[in-house]
Amino acid sequence: MKKNVTSYRLDLVIPRGEVGPTGPKGEQGPQGIPGPQGPKGEQGSSSGTLNAYGGKFNNITTSLTSSGLENWIQVPLSTTMTNINLKESSENNVILEQDGVYEINYFINISVNKQTSLTLIVRSNNINIPTSVITKQVLPGNETMWIGSFITDLKADDKIDMAISTNQENVIITFGSGTNASLTVKKIDEII
Repeated sequence: MKKNVTSYRLDLVIPRGEVGPTGPKGEQGPQGIPGPQGPKGEQGSSSGTLNAYGGKFNNITTSLTSSGLENWIQVPLSTTMTNINLKESSENNVILEQDGVYEINYFINISVNKQTSLTLIVRSNNINIPTSVITKQVLPGNETMWIGSFITDLKADDKIDMAISTNQENVIITFGSGTNASLTVKKIDEII
């Protein structure tokens, strides 16, 4: 004998209560697996990279005689340093291959035979770079050192060198033993 079963559905509506306070922070879970590698980025700008540098130095003892104020004598730079993007030069200068903003560092260590005012400059194509000028009063028999650094815009094929001058004639300038002169250039940016 079959029994009749009637089904009923009861829809109960339970009102929702207010949101409770936030619970305490749980412990950190384990690290997930790494995602796939992203696409390769675009080539960066060369601005700010050191892509031209080098210089020359002297370590030969030598003497030069000054003929007076504004009669510039080129500083001897006998040895080429490691360089990149500079032209070879058999002279006492550094020749640039690229336009750019350059940091120039320079140094001499000399003595003189009589008291004088001596001026050291860095030149580009035999023209004085004004920010490079260093003038000192020097006494005979004492080694005197000049160290300078500046930043300037330069062009490809510029010839960079150093020169000295005294305020009187017949001053014997002696470059002593060891490294007694150096000139370095570093391209630090493009010309804007």
